[in-house]
Amino acid sequence: MLVRTSRRMILLALLIAVTAPVVTAADLGAFRPPAVPLVTVDPYTSVWSFSDQLHESWPVHWTGAPHAMAGMIRVDGETYRFMGPHNVCLRRQSKRH
Repeated sequence: MLVRTSRRMILLALLIAVTAPVVTAADLGAFRPPAVPLVTVDPYTSVWSFSDQLHESWPVHWTGAPHAMAGMIRVDGETYRFMGPHNVCLRRQSKRH
């Protein structure tokens, strides 16, 4: 009895796999969600990016209020901005002794 049930399940899975449409990246085209979550703590504390690139605009709270978050990385002494608009200052920090 168990063998028959297993065979039926396998046949059903094969039938679904063969007849189900295959979705590829090309089928989706230029799919882009309206916003991408960057920080989510709970339903009331979340920050989203509504721009196509992280460096195009400030991330915003779900209410629409901007949350100024900037992301920078220093590689071989050169600082690069990957998040936050172009008016972010890329000055070098001074060391305190």
